[in-house]
Amino acid sequence: MTIAGIPCKITSFSQTEIHCTTGPRTGTIQTKVRVEVGNRGIATQDLADFQYIDVWSSPFTWGYKSPPGKGDFVQIPKGQTILLDMDTPVFSILVISGELIFDEKDLTLNAEKILVADGGKLQVGTEERPFQHKAKIVLHGHMHNKRLPIFGTKVLAVRQGTLDLHGKVVPITWTNLATTALPGL
Repeated sequence: MTIAGIPCKITSFSQTEIHCTTGPRTGTIQTKVRVEVGNRGIATQDLADFQYIDVWSSPFTWGYKSPPGKGDFVQIPKGQTILLDMDTPVFSILVISGELIFDEKDLTLNAEKILVADGGKLQVGTEERPFQHKAKIVLHGHMHNKRLPIFGTKVLAVRQGTLDLHGKVVPITWTNLATTALPGL
């Protein structure tokens, strides 16, 4: 079995599912799903896509090194998609020109500055599949930190990019106060 031409060893299968472990690949690959069963026929699924992406915690994502550390300048280049699967240390700046997608679990992304630019995308859930956990994007620093031109300090900036945030539906977005709220209390 192959996926996008890459061998995939079948680990289990049933009438409705096939589980396999893929081999190594280079870069992000997105492909349509097509299942061929010998000479018995072909099954395709127009709405099923498969995507090879990098995982933040993997050393392979970072050129066989550890994931970026505290104070690092981190860049996700065009053409690379990374699944954020762990909390991050505080980066000095995170530039996203590729894609950064939050895994479906409680996660915190820490940085002094985040810039989503040049077609980049920061995604926490989708409209079709809203994020069901707690996602935190925490901006660190103070007014004396180095400024990002045009945007300033302690910033999440989007310039010709996409910030895609979709979470659980909150049915009630207001409340009644038991007593009058006084200024300064």
